Amino acid sequence: MPDYESDSTDYLEFVTAMDEAGLTATVLTETLEFSTESANFTVYPPEAEAYESENDYSLVVSVEHGENRFLFAGDAEEARLEEVINQTEGEYTLLKVPHHGRLAANSETFFETVNPEYAVITSSDKNTEEEEVVSALEELGTTIYLTREGNIQVSSDGNSIQVVQ
Repeated sequence: MPDYESDSTDYLEFVTAMDEAGLTATVLTETLEFSTESANFTVYPPEAEAYESENDYSLVVSVEHGENRFLFAGDAEEARLEEVINQTEGEYTLLKVPHHGRLAANSETFFETVNPEYAVITSSDKNTEEEEVVSALEELGTTIYLTREGNIQVSSDGNSIQVVQ
Protein backbone atom coordinates (compact mmCIF):
# COMPACT_ATOMS: atom_id res chain seq x y z
CA MET A 1 0.00 0.00 0.00
CA PRO A 2 1.19 3.59 -0.41
CA ASP A 3 2.56 5.54 2.53
CA TYR A 4 -0.81 7.11 3.18
CA GLU A 5 -3.58 6.93 5.75
CA SER A 6 -7.15 8.15 5.46
CA ASP A 7 -10.33 8.38 7.47
CA SER A 8 -12.43 7.36 4.46
CA THR A 9 -14.83 4.44 4.83
CA ASP A 10 -13.00 2.41 2.17
CA TYR A 11 -9.63 2.85 3.89
CA LEU A 12 -11.00 2.02 7.33
CA GLU A 13 -12.73 -1.11 5.95
CA PHE A 14 -9.43 -2.15 4.35
CA VAL A 15 -7.51 -1.69 7.63
CA THR A 16 -10.18 -3.61 9.56
CA ALA A 17 -10.16 -6.48 7.04
CA MET A 18 -6.36 -6.69 7.22
CA ASP A 19 -6.46 -6.75 11.04
CA GLU A 20 -9.19 -9.41 11.11
CA ALA A 21 -7.16 -11.57 8.71
CA GLY A 22 -4.03 -11.12 10.78
CA LEU A 23 -2.22 -9.46 7.89
CA THR A 24 0.12 -6.50 7.80
CA ALA A 25 0.33 -4.40 4.65
CA THR A 26 3.71 -3.56 3.16
CA VAL A 27 4.04 0.20 2.84
CA LEU A 28 5.85 1.07 -0.38
CA THR A 29 8.07 4.11 -0.53
CA GLU A 30 10.33 2.78 -3.29
CA THR A 31 9.65 0.89 -6.51
CA LEU A 32 9.09 -2.82 -5.89
CA GLU A 33 9.99 -5.44 -8.50
CA PHE A 34 9.19 -9.15 -8.34
CA SER A 35 8.66 -12.06 -10.72
CA THR A 36 6.60 -15.20 -11.05
CA GLU A 37 7.31 -18.09 -13.42
CA SER A 38 5.96 -16.19 -16.42
CA ALA A 39 5.60 -12.51 -15.51
CA ASN A 40 7.59 -9.59 -14.15
CA PHE A 41 5.86 -7.04 -11.93
CA THR A 42 6.89 -3.50 -11.08
CA VAL A 43 4.91 -1.55 -8.49
CA TYR A 44 5.44 2.21 -8.57
CA PRO A 45 4.57 4.09 -5.37
CA PRO A 46 3.58 7.75 -5.38
CA GLU A 47 6.63 10.02 -5.28
CA ALA A 48 5.32 13.11 -3.50
CA GLU A 49 4.75 13.28 0.24
CA ALA A 50 1.39 15.02 -0.20
CA TYR A 51 -1.20 15.45 -2.96
CA GLU A 52 -4.32 17.56 -3.29
CA SER A 53 -6.31 14.51 -4.38
CA GLU A 54 -6.40 11.21 -2.46
CA ASN A 55 -6.50 9.43 -5.84
CA ASP A 56 -2.93 10.52 -6.53
CA TYR A 57 -1.71 8.16 -3.80
CA SER A 58 -2.54 5.27 -6.16
CA LEU A 59 0.01 2.53 -6.61
CA VAL A 60 0.64 1.88 -10.30
CA VAL A 61 1.49 -1.64 -11.44
CA SER A 62 3.30 -2.64 -14.62
CA VAL A 63 3.24 -6.29 -15.67
CA GLU A 64 5.34 -7.86 -18.42
CA HIS A 65 4.17 -11.25 -19.62
CA GLY A 66 6.35 -12.25 -22.55
CA GLU A 67 5.72 -9.75 -25.32
CA ASN A 68 2.63 -8.35 -23.60
CA ARG A 69 2.77 -5.39 -21.24
CA PHE A 70 -0.03 -4.31 -18.90
CA LEU A 71 -0.33 -1.05 -16.96
CA PHE A 72 -2.78 -0.71 -14.08
CA ALA A 73 -2.97 3.00 -13.24
CA GLY A 74 -5.38 2.91 -10.29
CA ASP A 75 -7.24 6.18 -9.79
CA ALA A 76 -4.26 8.38 -10.65
CA GLU A 77 -5.07 11.96 -11.50
CA GLU A 78 -2.98 14.77 -12.95
CA ALA A 79 -0.07 14.91 -10.46
CA ARG A 80 0.29 11.13 -10.28
CA LEU A 81 -0.06 10.72 -14.06
CA GLU A 82 2.91 13.04 -14.52
CA GLU A 83 4.94 10.79 -12.24
CA VAL A 84 3.80 7.67 -14.10
CA ILE A 85 4.85 9.19 -17.42
CA ASN A 86 8.33 9.59 -15.95
CA GLN A 87 8.40 6.27 -14.03
CA THR A 88 7.39 3.92 -16.84
CA GLU A 89 9.03 3.29 -20.19
CA GLY A 90 7.67 2.20 -23.53
CA GLU A 91 4.26 1.31 -24.79
CA TYR A 92 1.75 -1.08 -23.25
CA THR A 93 -0.48 -3.73 -24.76
CA LEU A 94 -3.28 -3.05 -22.27
CA LEU A 95 -4.03 -0.09 -20.03
CA LYS A 96 -6.44 -0.05 -17.12
CA VAL A 97 -7.45 3.59 -17.60
CA PRO A 98 -7.10 5.65 -14.44
CA HIS A 99 -9.95 7.09 -12.40
CA HIS A 100 -12.95 5.56 -14.18
CA GLY A 101 -12.08 7.32 -17.43
CA ARG A 102 -12.13 10.86 -16.06
CA LEU A 103 -10.15 13.45 -17.96
CA ALA A 104 -7.06 15.05 -16.40
CA ALA A 105 -5.13 17.94 -17.93
CA ASN A 106 -2.36 15.54 -19.03
CA SER A 107 -4.51 12.51 -19.97
CA GLU A 108 -3.78 12.83 -23.68
CA THR A 109 0.00 13.00 -23.06
CA PHE A 110 -0.28 9.97 -20.77
CA PHE A 111 -2.25 8.00 -23.39
CA GLU A 112 0.22 8.95 -26.14
CA THR A 113 3.13 7.82 -23.95
CA VAL A 114 1.51 4.49 -23.04
CA ASN A 115 -0.09 4.06 -26.51
CA PRO A 116 -2.17 1.00 -25.54
CA GLU A 117 -3.57 -1.47 -28.02
CA TYR A 118 -6.42 -2.16 -25.57
CA ALA A 119 -7.89 -0.06 -22.77
CA VAL A 120 -10.24 -1.09 -19.98
CA ILE A 121 -12.25 1.65 -18.30
CA THR A 122 -13.86 0.69 -14.99
CA SER A 123 -17.01 2.71 -15.47
CA SER A 124 -20.57 2.30 -14.29
CA ASP A 125 -23.90 4.01 -14.77
CA LYS A 126 -22.98 6.09 -11.70
CA ASN A 127 -19.34 6.73 -12.75
CA THR A 128 -19.42 7.05 -16.52
CA GLU A 129 -16.31 7.59 -18.58
CA GLU A 130 -15.75 11.01 -20.13
CA GLU A 131 -16.12 11.27 -23.89
CA GLU A 132 -12.82 13.18 -24.21
CA VAL A 133 -10.98 10.18 -22.74
CA VAL A 134 -12.70 7.76 -25.12
CA SER A 135 -11.96 10.06 -28.08
CA ALA A 136 -8.29 10.46 -27.15
CA LEU A 137 -7.86 6.67 -26.96
CA GLU A 138 -9.79 6.09 -30.18
CA GLU A 139 -7.51 8.57 -31.98
CA LEU A 140 -4.59 6.31 -31.03
CA GLY A 141 -6.39 3.29 -32.50
CA THR A 142 -6.98 1.75 -29.07
CA THR A 143 -9.77 -0.81 -28.66
CA ILE A 144 -11.78 0.27 -25.61
CA TYR A 145 -13.76 -1.88 -23.19
CA LEU A 146 -16.14 -0.44 -20.59
CA THR A 147 -17.01 -2.42 -17.47
CA ARG A 148 -20.45 -0.81 -17.38
CA GLU A 149 -21.17 -2.87 -20.50
CA GLY A 150 -20.27 -6.15 -18.77
CA ASN A 151 -17.42 -8.22 -17.38
CA ILE A 152 -14.12 -8.22 -19.24
CA GLN A 153 -11.76 -11.19 -19.38
CA VAL A 154 -8.16 -10.74 -20.50
CA SER A 155 -5.90 -13.68 -21.36
CA SER A 156 -2.24 -13.58 -22.32
CA ASP A 157 -0.04 -16.46 -23.42
CA GLY A 158 3.02 -14.22 -23.54
CA ASN A 159 2.81 -13.82 -27.30
CA SER A 160 -0.77 -12.81 -27.96
CA ILE A 161 -3.57 -11.32 -25.93
CA GLN A 162 -7.28 -12.04 -25.99
CA VAL A 163 -9.88 -9.67 -24.56
CA VAL A 164 -13.47 -10.89 -24.26
CA GLN A 165 -16.55 -9.04 -23.09
